[in-house]
Amino acid sequence: MSRTALLRGLHGARHALPARSPFMGALPSTWDERAKHASPAANMTQLMGPGLAGSALVSARSFASYPTAETAADMQLGNEFFEMDNETITLLAAQGDVGATTERLTREIMAVDEVSWDEATVKVDEMKSALNAGLGMRTLPQKVFIGTLIVGGLATFPLCFDLTTAKVFNDACVTADVADPEDLETWLEVGAWTWNWMEPPLGQLSFFILCLDFARAQLNNLGLKPYVEKMVAARGSKLASAYPKYHNKILTDFATCNGLKPF
Repeated sequence: MSRTALLRGLHGARHALPARSPFMGALPSTWDERAKHASPAANMTQLMGPGLAGSALVSARSFASYPTAETAADMQLGNEFFEMDNETITLLAAQGDVGATTERLTREIMAVDEVSWDEATVKVDEMKSALNAGLGMRTLPQKVFIGTLIVGGLATFPLCFDLTTAKVFNDACVTADVADPEDLETWLEVGAWTWNWMEPPLGQLSFFILCLDFARAQLNNLGLKPYVEKMVAARGSKLASAYPKYHNKILTDFATCNGLKPF
């Protein structure tokens, strides 16, 4: 407890005491005024006596003191997951920490199979390989989509502001009238000309993405999982089915803690 909090508690206790309390009789009538100007140490000495006030101040200083060399040395222990106790591992795993979730599964295997930690890690590596199998093909649509978006986003710059690219695209897809040469002297003037046909698709795509994002939010409100989250959940179900003798939740948490990234 800090000195300020302790003083506040004592001040509140003083007002809560009965009027005929011997303790109240020992207080001066002008205590409130003196307390406003006195130091915390003086107030504590007045209320508690020299011995008790000194002990309280020492305790407050000890609580707020800097760490000692022994405290710092303790930090060298328990930095690795296999050095942590079960409670710490469980708390970190519940927060989705990949290392803690892996260590919790390792200890589950040790308990069920009655094997050493090194032997249990071999089984964990086997599970990782099973989860990684075919992951590249299952995530191929997302990878293609990412590449398409990057290429499409970069392509909008020359399509809007490069005169040569804009004329080629206009001849192939738009067939709009070309602006006068004096209106195409700078890249900003080229953008003003190309924006006549670039604005509708870009604006429509932006609105479509906004609608998709809103629809996803409503899926979350209904507790429904989008496609990617279903893929992640399927990893957990697959691993739990392949190793039924281990705890289902521990296996599921391990399989899903890394998303769709390979282990």
